[in-house]
Amino acid sequence: MVAVPAAQYTIEKRRLIDAGEGVYAHMQLVRSEAIKTNNRAYLKFQGSGPAWCLGLDATPTCDCNNDGDCDLNGAEHRLSSGAFRGVELTHTFFTDVTGFEPRRGLAYTTGTAVLSSNSGELHVKVSPLGSVSMCSPAGDNKVSGVVTC
Repeated sequence: MVAVPAAQYTIEKRRLIDAGEGVYAHMQLVRSEAIKTNNRAYLKFQGSGPAWCLGLDATPTCDCNNDGDCDLNGAEHRLSSGAFRGVELTHTFFTDVTGFEPRRGLAYTTGTAVLSSNSGELHVKVSPLGSVSMCSPAGDNKVSGVVTC
């Protein structure tokens, strides 16, 4: 029965990567929407650890736990831990909100969203210039197939 633990690890790793790619895509989307519409746009984190969500909005006050509250340019944008069982999220942003200014897409606050599970750890980083990147730290928590931090 060696295949069962290996299959479980593969499933957990895929969930972690999917969550990381989801956070990365939402950060890229909020930045591009700010530039495209020439209006400020925000990403708000709520909760941490195993129960978390994030939402995109034109204001920094959206509640990603409420349907329809995180609306950016006519479309709802939310991501939550419910879709990624076993994946925990913490972050190093100064507050629970980050955003981008519309002229050049510069970040209002910089930081890292850290996603972790039994299969490893991913970092989604926002630089002062608004660049968004995803990587995995070297060592025991390294997720294979993801760029090393």
